[in-house]
Amino acid sequence: MQNVRPFIGRKCAFLLLLCIAALVPMLQAHAEEAASSEFGLTGDWGGQRTTLAEKGISFSLDLTSQVQGVLNGGNDESTRVLGSSEFLLDLDTDKLGLWPGGFLRVAAEGRFGRGVGAAAGNLSPVSNDALFPFDEDRTGDEVVALTELFYTQFFSPQVGAFGGLLNTSGGDDNEYSGNSRSNEHFMNLSFLFSAVEGRAVPNVTLGGGLILIPHEKVLGTLTYLESEESAGTNPFHSGSGSTLATEWTFKHELAGLPGRQVIGGIYAWDNEFFRLGEDPRVNLAGVVRGQGLPETDDTWSVYYNMNQALYVDPNDEERQWGVFLRLGYADDESNPIHWTVAGGLGGVGLIPSRPRDRFGVGIYHLEPSDEFPIPQLGIQGETGVEVFYNAQLLSWLQLTADLQYIDTGRRTTRLVSTVGDDAWVGALRARITF
Repeated sequence: MQNVRPFIGRKCAFLLLLCIAALVPMLQAHAEEAASSEFGLTGDWGGQRTTLAEKGISFSLDLTSQVQGVLNGGNDESTRVLGSSEFLLDLDTDKLGLWPGGFLRVAAEGRFGRGVGAAAGNLSPVSNDALFPFDEDRTGDEVVALTELFYTQFFSPQVGAFGGLLNTSGGDDNEYSGNSRSNEHFMNLSFLFSAVEGRAVPNVTLGGGLILIPHEKVLGTLTYLESEESAGTNPFHSGSGSTLATEWTFKHELAGLPGRQVIGGIYAWDNEFFRLGEDPRVNLAGVVRGQGLPETDDTWSVYYNMNQALYVDPNDEERQWGVFLRLGYADDESNPIHWTVAGGLGGVGLIPSRPRDRFGVGIYHLEPSDEFPIPQLGIQGETGVEVFYNAQLLSWLQLTADLQYIDTGRRTTRLVSTVGDDAWVGALRARITF
């Protein structure tokens, strides 16, 4: 009976979401007004939201729920239900009648339920929604946190400055694969950003920087960040370590089709990073003498992503699809992940009768550092494949079907006696905007 109950629970959870998906087309015929609203399920509030937006006040609220399970293989064939919500408030000082070029953003995020975690035997998280807000003291627990409170001021169309409580999860964005904040694209984090970045860039932290737009097709940022995570905590009580990051986006056309290149670099210092590659006999002797493990105070990484359209509907520019690629490389003496690569095909409107549905198929590889103690822990390269289809059922409702296959690079070492088999991970994800 112990094996039967989880099996029944997994099947019932998946069947429940499938039933919801089946009922939505029936509801669609009775929801034309809500479906045509750009504001979401609650509509325009009799024109009040439009009036507020015209005066410089706009806001949004969404709710995402997913059921995800290890269908076969891995370390534990378990299924979990996870949810998240995000509230955004944007103020435009020019439209408010104050001064031109000013923008204030406030955001709060919540997470409830639990993800499958490492049940698949994975290095790369199989669900980005299970990680954020990234409160280190409440991993796997319910979290509500202020995740953005920053102000941006443009001094000219080419130069601006920003500062405050920053959320970095929207960075390293890709048109077809998404970013780690998105709930419309892939679920595996390796498709949403390069894992080498996570060593020195927290999810939420204090910081500031410059926005530079030297050309209409070129945008760059130079950002200083505190290296400590501040989600769910007082950001003024951290202050350990510093990170300098820069990211540049270049738009272009190839054979008349749009494309984009993103290049970024990160350097962190004045922090405590575990130094990889030390002689294990020295490490053990240091621990015995109470000296702790060897550390280094800096680390660095670089990353790149690109997307190139292969097709654009001449009557609807939003309906397009193409290829994407991600690369990341890091200092392997302080970063457990040495390099990453991910690529594939994605876009919107693959089926003409479904012009707002999003899809994607991709493959990724993570290569960990070969410095001690990574190989001794049985950690080696991981390769994964993911395919998803995100159906825009109503203007305010999306339903995503997702399937991942993960080659966990299983092996046996003296420190790790068993590692799970290659895993199949399935999920259904529903997103409602209000």
